[in-house]
Amino acid sequence: MIRFLTALCASLVGLATLGSAAAQSLDVSHFARLPAFSSPRLSPDGTEVAFLRAEEDLIVVGIASLTDGETRWISVGQQKARSVRWVADNVLLINVTQTNDFGSRRSNAYEFGAAFLVRTDEPNAPVSQLLVGESRVGVNTSLSSVLAVDWEAGEIYTAAYGVLGRNMRFSDIPLYLFAVDTLTGETRMVERGSGETRGWLFDEGGEPVVRVSVNRLGRNQWIELRQDDRWNEVWRSSRRTEMITPIGMAPEGNRAAVLVPGDTRELAWMDLETGEFSDPVLSDPQAEVGGALVDPYTNRIVSAYFTRDENSAHWFDEELEQYENMIAEALPDDEVGIFNWSRDRSVMLVATNDGAAAPDYYLFYPETMSLNFLATGYPALRGVELPDRQRYTYTARDGTDIPAFLTRPAGDGPMPLVILPHGGPASHEVSGFDWLAHGISSQGYLVLQPDFRGSTGYGRAWERAGDGEWGNGIMQHDLTDGVRALIEEGLADPDRVCIVGASYGGYATLAGVTFTPDLYQCGVAIAPVSDLSEMYTFAGGRRDPNNPVARYWMQAMANDEGRGRMRENSPALFADRVTANLLLIHGRDDTVVPLRQSEIMERAMRQAGKPVELIVVDGEDHWLSTFGGRMSTLVETVRFLDTHIGNGAQP
Repeated sequence: MIRFLTALCASLVGLATLGSAAAQSLDVSHFARLPAFSSPRLSPDGTEVAFLRAEEDLIVVGIASLTDGETRWISVGQQKARSVRWVADNVLLINVTQTNDFGSRRSNAYEFGAAFLVRTDEPNAPVSQLLVGESRVGVNTSLSSVLAVDWEAGEIYTAAYGVLGRNMRFSDIPLYLFAVDTLTGETRMVERGSGETRGWLFDEGGEPVVRVSVNRLGRNQWIELRQDDRWNEVWRSSRRTEMITPIGMAPEGNRAAVLVPGDTRELAWMDLETGEFSDPVLSDPQAEVGGALVDPYTNRIVSAYFTRDENSAHWFDEELEQYENMIAEALPDDEVGIFNWSRDRSVMLVATNDGAAAPDYYLFYPETMSLNFLATGYPALRGVELPDRQRYTYTARDGTDIPAFLTRPAGDGPMPLVILPHGGPASHEVSGFDWLAHGISSQGYLVLQPDFRGSTGYGRAWERAGDGEWGNGIMQHDLTDGVRALIEEGLADPDRVCIVGASYGGYATLAGVTFTPDLYQCGVAIAPVSDLSEMYTFAGGRRDPNNPVARYWMQAMANDEGRGRMRENSPALFADRVTANLLLIHGRDDTVVPLRQSEIMERAMRQAGKPVELIVVDGEDHWLSTFGGRMSTLVETVRFLDTHIGNGAQP
């Protein structure tokens, strides 16, 4: 039987127990705060936990000792700490990003990434910069992230693009593979890839064994294996729909774990001698393999899951599966998952992922079978029962079942409804706590989050069904049909409906109030696209129509009819149709969708004599990474909802 203990880390006790003493009122600010504890990782020897802690708009890194309870704090200044990872017993790598502007126009703003090595056994040791990478429009990744760790050699592998020269296209810049000494920070180049190289896969010993390349048009992919000190091509595809994604080593044998496309994305093994693929190991005609958990010490896959149920892992590691089942029995009211462990597996990190509670973190000790509460992500919400966010399915006008999440506050319908489409649109909703959905629902609103056609996670046909279907097409129809389904079910009040969304969800908000004006009483568009042609220009489409972002836009707009479809599906050009009240919220430092997109919509609304508000959040990026940005967004959104569809609002 698993035993429960109190928190080991004395310095984290206040962090872990604050919620139990907090008032049970659901103040909206509790949801807007960045997590007080997130991204924890155990040191290889199991003696320390590194994590991120938000202090208003600053995110600091904590390193808590599990032996004496002391915590060391590391500040990265105004940079945004994104993640931490141990690369040796006493060496921590911290990934950060920062927005920089290199001109008077916002199109000159870039999100830069950097990685830093920290010696945790030397309190006064300096923080050394590892590498700097560049993240351009539409990409939120640090090119200095760790690809693999060679634990025996004490090196980490990382990749970075070369310097962009004059008259060079981004697709021509070579990708370099580097090895970095974890103690000294000294860097050596392992190999120079080409402008078509996309990455490498590493074996259990930390050696590169697979190299993946894609041509500049994104239409061909080839895979090479490291054999006899050279790269040999073993597989090639000429169709974009056949892209293979290596994710780690197979549980046993000389094979790699790869995600392969079919009608849905499947998991298979690839032989590292012949390049041959096995039959699917995991497949589902209704959902894709959404991801996998890889052992950081062996680079072997230990579990994988389907997008329709992230909480139900398929395990390849019997020991970890047994432990997780034991923990699940000890916490029957929570969805739990083991996600990190020490090298000898003497201590493990466990997280809860529940639709009616904020996330908590535990330490599990297999030898003593003890489960120790460590910390909570949102102290003010610990022990507070939240509106339940559960999977929900409704039927679209053509008879298609649309998967969604429905967050329902206490009480009987009909309720005021907020439809909350996700961004991307090539993404999908995941289960568990959602600060925006839960924050809105906590104020008495029914919240629907559909995985409309065009979303990922449900197969190639589902995703491709969104091509050319923005604005006036199926993607928007699926949202409209979700509203109507809840009204017919008696859950939603037809006179109190609002659409709220960010990024593509912001575009869907503008499309909703523009192309279906009778459906919504209000709309809140966060970092929205309002003029598709302007956005195509911002993405570099006029200069280089073959760059990845421009190609995506043309595919989304149906290729041959692209430019014309951009115009007829641009909400800013049809502002005169809007009858709902509209709120625009945009971060000034947004490098993905420029502030100009909201300004275009605001100007169009005012010229049409329509009610509109624009709130510009200084220092905020596209992802609402700051407390100030989240607070402004959630507080202003709830204020707007209360005014126009709240219980006191006039129909």
